[in-house]
Parts: sequence; C-alpha cells; structure tokens
Amino acid sequence: MWLDLTAGDASLQDETDDWHKNSSPGILAHHARWERGVKPVEVRLVEINPKTYDRLLVNLALRLPALGYSQLEENVWRCGERVTVRALNMDGRDISVDFIRPADAVLVLNDPNGVNGWAMRETLPTEISRRTERFRSFSTIGWNAKGAKAWASRKDRIERYDLITPQLLNLARQRDLCLAWIDRDDAQWSYLLETPHDWRTATEDEIRRAFIRNKLEVHITWYRDDPVRFRNARMRMSLTKAEYSSVRGRESEWVAATYEGRLNLLGPEVKRVRPLSSIPQQQDTLFELPRSNEDSPT
Repeated sequence: MWLDLTAGDASLQDETDDWHKNSSPGILAHHARWERGVKPVEVRLVEINPKTYDRLLVNLALRLPALGYSQLEENVWRCGERVTVRALNMDGRDISVDFIRPADAVLVLNDPNGVNGWAMRETLPTEISRRTERFRSFSTIGWNAKGAKAWASRKDRIERYDLITPQLLNLARQRDLCLAWIDRDDAQWSYLLETPHDWRTATEDEIRRAFIRNKLEVHITWYRDDPVRFRNARMRMSLTKAEYSSVRGRESEWVAATYEGRLNLLGPEVKRVRPLSSIPQQQDTLFELPRSNEDSPT
C-alpha cells in the first residue's frame, strides 16, 4: 500500500522529461508495475485542491496507458491483475487507516509545497504502525528553497523547528526517525524517514546509494542513536546561520524555552524589505554536525 499524500496534478514542467521520473504519481505507478504478478500493490494518490485534482485525473488518463494501465473508473486505473492506482480528492491529514491489514507493507510519501504545509497528521505514523510492522514514511523538506528561509518571519522559522516534534513524541518504541540532508545545498533539502528500528542499517545504505547515484554527498543522523545531533540539525535547518550562531552551546535552553524566551535568545532580528524575487538564492549551507552523547530528546 503506497500512499502519496501530496500528489499534485502530475504534470511536467518540461514535456521532454520522463513522466515516470519527474512526478510522484508517475514514479509510483512506474515502480508498482515491477510487483505485477508477485504482490498486489495499491497506489493511492491524495490531492486536496479540487482544481488540482481535476488536472491530476486528466494527466493520469493521459500518461498511465503508456505504462500499461487501463482505466476502470474516473479515478481508478489497473495494470495487470494486481496493481491499482486510485486518485482521491481529500486532505491527506484526514486519510483513514482502516483499510490497512497486518500483512500489508505501507509506504507514505509526504512532500508538501511549503515547509509549514505538512500533509500528514501528527499521529498517522503511530496509527499505521499499530496495524502493521511493515511501515515507512518519507517526508521531504526544502528549508531554504528559493531562498525562502531568509524571508520567512522568525515565528515561521520557530514553527518549522517544531514541525517534527509531534512525530518524535508519538514515535513508537520499536521505530526510529532518520534525518538526511544534502551537503552544501543552498535550498537545504532534507529527508525525514520514519522506519522500523530493525530496518535502520538497510535504510541508511539505501539512502547513501541513492545520493551517490545522483553525485551528492549526504549527512545522516538517527534520533534514537544521537538525539542531540538530530536536534541540532533541525535547529540549523530551521534557523538562519546568524540565529543558530547566537544559540550555539545553548541549544537545550532554546528548545526548552517558551516562544518569547526563544525570541530573546535569538537576539535582534534583521529586517529585510526587498521582495523574494529580487534577490539571489541565499548562500546559507549546512555544515556537518558533530556527533554527541548528550541526552536531550526533542
């Protein structure tokens, strides 16, 4: 069971691109075919915006036949006897888990357009992991995409740090969270994976191989392995370079503080008045964070 909570319209920015490599619905539909005749696969594509959903249906009807899919209903396609693609017009935060069975293997994709626009409700991973042990979630975050971090309000940046906290608080004992980020990346793309603890080694190997294939260097930290390094990576991604420098060595104090207390610890805020479109992308890259044995969970 593969759930894409942020399917979008499945369009291509460049028509010369391969659809099955450049949109999440295309990627999932493409890979699901390799399970045909072996395991049943259902892909559920969730899109909240009605107009975007209508374009999604049009693009699926246009693209899926080339991958061997036949349309059964307005929003359902089938490839062979075991692979189904189903589009749903709904909020990903409201998706039910009642259909998930103990023997199911579940993948959840959460790739929101904005850092604050999380499409996965706080308790969804816990709800799914209670129904099946074979579950992994994958969230994508571009902390500084298009230089946005420098132009967000300080309130927004603090909220971005707290975005992951509910997932940590609801993390089941036998599960772990992995945070992986691209080294020296202006957009500060990072990837948050929740996975069974027993899958950690295989998961990290898969991440490193994927980055090597794309000629990128990756940094990885696990929450249960080093919660302090995990916390510091989140702070470094959500705050500006100057803000993080002002609280280096006082990270635990900053995390434990109230919102007002955090503002005071960050020091004076630099006001910017130019519009985002008039400036180059912010050159604010992540450094390799040292590992730590300090005990501080969130």
